Amino acid sequence: MKTTILLLISLLLLSASFGQTVYTCKNGTISASNTSEGSTPTKNIWHQQYLNWASLNGMSASDILAEADGSYNCHAYAWHLTEGNSNKVWIANTNDYSQSGGCYINNDNINKYWTDGCFIQVCNQSEADKIHYYCGDHSAVNSTVVAGKFESKWGVWPLVRHNPTTVPSSYEPSQIRYYASTKISGDETGLCSGTRTFSVKSITGATYTWSVNNALAIVSGQGTNQLTVQRNGNANGMGIISVQIATLCSSSPSTSPSKTFWVGTVAASDIDLGSLSTYPYVCPNTTYSVFFSPAFPGFTYEIGVLNGTFTQQLPNNPQFFYVHIGNYTPSQYVDAEITARINSGCGWSDYKYLSLYSDPISCPPGGGCEFGCLFSISPNPGNDEIYFEIDEEEWSATKVNGASNKYKLVLKDNLGQEHLKIQTEERKVKLDSRNIPQGIYYLQINFNQIQATRRVVINK
Repeated sequence: MKTTILLLISLLLLSASFGQTVYTCKNGTISASNTSEGSTPTKNIWHQQYLNWASLNGMSASDILAEADGSYNCHAYAWHLTEGNSNKVWIANTNDYSQSGGCYINNDNINKYWTDGCFIQVCNQSEADKIHYYCGDHSAVNSTVVAGKFESKWGVWPLVRHNPTTVPSSYEPSQIRYYASTKISGDETGLCSGTRTFSVKSITGATYTWSVNNALAIVSGQGTNQLTVQRNGNANGMGIISVQIATLCSSSPSTSPSKTFWVGTVAASDIDLGSLSTYPYVCPNTTYSVFFSPAFPGFTYEIGVLNGTFTQQLPNNPQFFYVHIGNYTPSQYVDAEITARINSGCGWSDYKYLSLYSDPISCPPGGGCEFGCLFSISPNPGNDEIYFEIDEEEWSATKVNGASNKYKLVLKDNLGQEHLKIQTEERKVKLDSRNIPQGIYYLQINFNQIQATRRVVINK
């Protein structure tokens, strides 16, 4: 039987596409390959091979959970697919099939699932999530449906539910190790006040050492599998919790993947809007993707677009927006702007302002301020008097070229209401803001075929 199973696997891997990579819960890399699912006649053969074996070993078709399939194997099912991943791959136990007396002594590929902290070895079968037949190159999961049963994929044969020792003899069922998940459970929504409790699996004889960052304070539970925390004073920011677990059967402790959630409100400086934050250049009549960060369960997001529109991708991705920039004449100034804020559940952040410029490459003449700011507004923020000024060289060049120096300024609020309108031929103009309420405004500039918008902040 062992020779038959290894031959089937070898033939299958001849058609494999190697060089694939999958990841542990802590982004450790696992070598994998893409293999063929198999044709219907081939899968029927594999199915019948299982039935022939089952009839001799007290199993039947009723134990099958999924049909024969050559695109994934036992390790992929146990460690990859049952962890929420959907891409079927074939995962080798090792990159070096050294053997000693029939036992695979090298598990240097799949052992990353437990050596990087995602799982830890435990002594009791009842406390295990995963099972490794370490001499027989086989993996299984502990059934959550039928106590005492395992569920595993038998090479290209079907996925079945079975007794721990009712497996092909090549799997060496007397050589088994058990592994439990170190994943932390608990609410991931924003923590505003009060306490919150997090937990990991209770393991007989285990010790637990919890760690939290400065946004959190431990209330109780250190040394147990349940930890209660609270907001550390008036702290705002990401809360991070992890736990180091040591068991009676583990050779060394395992540190869990971190549990992260937001504490308090979000600062405007913490808001990132994706690629436009790092490259704030756009073109007229073009759509861009905006991804809010930070993003946590329970967050709500608000966005506004100056000289454009937006569409929010509800309900599945509320932090994802399409922003469409409208038509305009590209200039060397702010041509569009995004305002954004986040409610963590503890209250709204201040607004984040992202000025957008015409892309100097994709839509010439384009350019941001680094190409020469021809307009200046000062002071900004301002109070009762704010001055708008055109660069002297630009002003003189306009006269030399015979163009009109007459230009128009319009000051509008977020709702588009006009608060000030000026048409002038003066290079420097005073904007009288004494009767304009405190707030954020937008100064629209129309000068020498240039249309631009600058943000103006009025403080009282």
